[in-house]
Amino acid sequence: MIIYVYDDLFYSPARTLVNPVNTFGTMGGGLSYDFKRFFPEMYEAYREACQGDAFSLGQLMLYQTSHKWVLNFPTKRHYRATAALEHIDMGLQKFASIYAGANITSVSFPMLGADEDGLDWDDVRPRMEAYLRPLPLMIYIHLGEREENPLPNAVESRSTRAMRSWLNTLPRVISFAQFWRDLAKVARIRDNWQTVTHHEFFRVLVTEAKGRQRRSVKLSPRRGESIFLPETQLRDLWQYIQRAGYILPQNLPAGLDEHADYLVTLLAELPYFRLVYLAPVDDTPVIGLHYIPPPMNADDIQQGELQPER
Repeated sequence: MIIYVYDDLFYSPARTLVNPVNTFGTMGGGLSYDFKRFFPEMYEAYREACQGDAFSLGQLMLYQTSHKWVLNFPTKRHYRATAALEHIDMGLQKFASIYAGANITSVSFPMLGADEDGLDWDDVRPRMEAYLRPLPLMIYIHLGEREENPLPNAVESRSTRAMRSWLNTLPRVISFAQFWRDLAKVARIRDNWQTVTHHEFFRVLVTEAKGRQRRSVKLSPRRGESIFLPETQLRDLWQYIQRAGYILPQNLPAGLDEHADYLVTLLAELPYFRLVYLAPVDDTPVIGLHYIPPPMNADDIQQGELQPER
């Protein structure tokens, strides 16, 4: 499945991030320069391979860390050259043949060869879709931030140190219990909410367990009937979010897609969510969610926090 993402590639939930490179051995500008800053050991291995003529067009180079993997994808020979469509084809063919053996289950691509590398995205896009769409894995293609109707909670300017920590450290697992506490806290922020898509006013009431009564969330639109979400639905939602990373409103589980506008608005206030424009292939962008768990720290590792609470 392909989802187009109007957001920063480096915060992607995908395990593998694709780095468009040359085979000359330099990463001096654009996206590849950021990869060089965030993965300096990867850059040294790449440069050594290029200098030894061990990396050429049509080949791919996979570099693994405990959290993210980098897939170096050559689009041209020399850093001053323009990328060529045939080189894009060669790399995509190679990816389609090796992803399974390399245990790549999710991947984020930039606009290969487009933007600073000289190719027209209208020529590159159908090629990427033709090769990638049939593959049975989660594929994100990042288009950069959307200039039209920008969203309010974009990621702040990233420091090299903070980004390296995020990219090279396993993410902390946030339990459902923590999610519930955060949700209850956010629901008390204000009396009136307004949905991000249709600008509809609503209220939120979080009810704790008491006696035989279980926890629930009540969404009360200004117009229309109230919506009751029991704990079981919210647990299903939380499990889906942790698996998905990028959350399309129409993909919410357990019938929650009918109430997506309210839920997206509410969850976006939690510290580990951001609003983001997402679009399936052949569809228009919609406002969804991006789940970004913080990196694990020493206390998390000592406590063995590897699985979410059920």
